[in-house]
Amino acid sequence: MRSYPSSDTYSVCLNCGNRFVGNYCNRCGQESFVDDPKGRDLVTRDLVSASTNFDPKFFSTVVNLLFRPGYMIGDYLNGKRVRYTNPFLFLFILSAIYVFMETLSGHHLSVGSLLLPFVDISIPRTPDNNWIYSISEAPILKFILQNKAFFVLLSLPVWIPSLLISFRSKRLKPHLVAFEWAVVQTYISGLVLMILILLQISSMVPYFRELFSSIPYIVVFLLHFYAINQLLDGPFVTKLFRLLLAYIIYVISFVGVLVALYFISIVFYALLG
Repeated sequence: MRSYPSSDTYSVCLNCGNRFVGNYCNRCGQESFVDDPKGRDLVTRDLVSASTNFDPKFFSTVVNLLFRPGYMIGDYLNGKRVRYTNPFLFLFILSAIYVFMETLSGHHLSVGSLLLPFVDISIPRTPDNNWIYSISEAPILKFILQNKAFFVLLSLPVWIPSLLISFRSKRLKPHLVAFEWAVVQTYISGLVLMILILLQISSMVPYFRELFSSIPYIVVFLLHFYAINQLLDGPFVTKLFRLLLAYIIYVISFVGVLVALYFISIVFYALLG
């Protein structure tokens, strides 16, 4: 835990607006010293501290993300953090829950699939498949489709520059920096995992499995826009266009990363040959 010298000057709590003297707000308990969202403590100290203690704020974060995601994220970026779980811890908890539910449903994640997601050494080498595999049978694609939680986590670094580039507009405020977009997308990724967990539960009922098979893609985009629309001030159409642009940049970037990894894996497989 950090310790600061006691202060005799008045502070204004960023969480509840109370005016107080000391290191902690006497109304809500938040520290008077709130780290900037791009500070390293957001990922290091807060994450380690929260992961070693039960966080009752988790359920409050879930409810707020479902019904007022953009306002909640804006609160967190502006320093109102007493009510919400650290975004990186929140995503980690949901990932663990999703993997646990996948295990219960029989989709076990083997160590081999983590170590060798890009190559399948069981396929014999022939002149036809020595350098190029069939795209539809590429193990990297199977790995992504079968391990959605890891896909959400691994796609996070691709989302950040996509959003940063797309939302550079004078018509939209506030103007967020890269680490602030990381916080935004981390919470939204947690929201995606929440939807996947609900779908995992519904898949146990045959009727719901067929009904919701194609819904995640539509729901994810709508929730993403719902959060961005609440977070940023500006024209509705501009925000919609910018998010569509972010999706285009994201898809192009992610496909580029997959293609690069795909051919790297082929070279790696050839060298092992």
